[in-house]
Amino acid sequence: RPLELILAKIISYFCVAMVGVFLCLFFSRFLFEVPLVGSLAMVILISMIYLMVALGIGLVISEVTKNQFLACQSSLLISFLPCFVLSGFIFDLRSTPIGVQLIGAILPFSHYLTCILFLSGTHWGILLKEGGLLLLYGIFFIGAAFGMTRKKVE
Repeated sequence: RPLELILAKIISYFCVAMVGVFLCLFFSRFLFEVPLVGSLAMVILISMIYLMVALGIGLVISEVTKNQFLACQSSLLISFLPCFVLSGFIFDLRSTPIGVQLIGAILPFSHYLTCILFLSGTHWGILLKEGGLLLLYGIFFIGAAFGMTRKKVE
């Protein structure tokens, strides 16, 4: 059934990604001595929500493409590159054209980045707004993956 297929795909990658999140938090704190001023529980919760969004996008891409190589290339072009270039992670988007700023504002990673940046002061209004948007993105993409999943394993 589609539920079993989706859960089988999501659970293993989610667990591996959460190990990565914990390793990043551990090394940033104890190796690089970066203090965590905000709530550790909120960092983990927001990261879990963003991982669901990323996994939902990956499921949609895997349903659209029929080939693993094409899926890898598509995910690079659709999610990875725009996230880093258009989210404000590398470049300040305030000096870019308004169209580029709008595209950057649509990307889920920019909302995750805003949550992570504002966790230092725990601005709950910003966290609830951006986290809520991430949650809506997650529901949308996982729902789309459910709708697109074929009924049987080929």
